[in-house]
Amino acid sequence: MSRRVEAQWCPSCFERIDMTPQIVTLRDLVTHEAKARPGDYTVCIKCAALLRFGRKMLLKIIDASEVEDKATRAKLLTVSRTIKELRKENPINVWKN
Repeated sequence: MSRRVEAQWCPSCFERIDMTPQIVTLRDLVTHEAKARPGDYTVCIKCAALLRFGRKMLLKIIDASEVEDKATRAKLLTVSRTIKELRKENPINVWKN
């Protein structure tokens, strides 16, 4: 599942980001919201950087240790590892048409 966000650039690799994988958190389950909000996490589909939306919805690179919720941290790391593995297997940019 993914969600659209206002286009911006990954602060790590400068890939254009206008959709993010939805990393479901406890707050999402309680509020039934699917819209990205400040404080939400995502992962860059190109470089697998862990990212967080700031107050003005600008992406910031984060370290996994900054994610307090263990389940959310585990999901982010799994998505990041999967992207890295896919990149190793398919070095050509398979994400673009």
